[in-house]
Amino acid sequence: NRNIVAAGGNLWRYTSQTASVLAQGLNSSNFWFFTQIQDPRSASDDVVIGTNGNDPVKIWNGVESSAANLSAVTSSTGVMPAKFITSMKNRVYLLNVIDATDVDAKSKVLVSGFSNQGAPRPQIFDNNFYVGGSDDEGEITGNAILHDQLIIFKRNATYKFAPGSGRIIDTAQLVKMNDEIGCVAPGSVAVAGNFVVFLAELGVYAFDGNNFQYLSKDVEPEFENT
Repeated sequence: NRNIVAAGGNLWRYTSQTASVLAQGLNSSNFWFFTQIQDPRSASDDVVIGTNGNDPVKIWNGVESSAANLSAVTSSTGVMPAKFITSMKNRVYLLNVIDATDVDAKSKVLVSGFSNQGAPRPQIFDNNFYVGGSDDEGEITGNAILHDQLIIFKRNATYKFAPGSGRIIDTAQLVKMNDEIGCVAPGSVAVAGNFVVFLAELGVYAFDGNNFQYLSKDVEPEFENT
């Protein structure tokens, strides 16, 4: 088994016996998020793609001695740094894009596409959409995949997106589920069975794709007494 780990400004390759540097000189204060998808250069292999909201998006195939910039893969377009990344139904999603020219970039999602033959192209982001905008919902703060739907959290709102399996992204399938409950801590997001659990302003919630359940009721006195 081979694992990729971000630590101390480096990306590391770990096996059961050794560790080696895949990329160095990276921002050491940002969290990295990773996703795994089919390698656009080889239909029989997978790659790991990672982003940290500062450095160029990285790609590694588990074999090469270094991680490359995703923007360096042949025919790549529209690859921009983003805070979050995930994949679903052979598409890669970059969320909360870093773009000083776009006032709404923190609410933007970049989406990869497919070749004319239907093969995934995780290095080509030819679709995008905005989740809300520059308003009191705040920026995108996390995401999760639940029941083949992309759950997108902002600080003060929650959305779900069901893109389907076709080549065309239907942004009409982006639905705001709540305009008060959002996620304040990206590291708190976890899928557990039929729920995604996350930390909001008022405490911990579980969301099943339709309904929210408040989970912090029993520990409220503990916080009130501190």
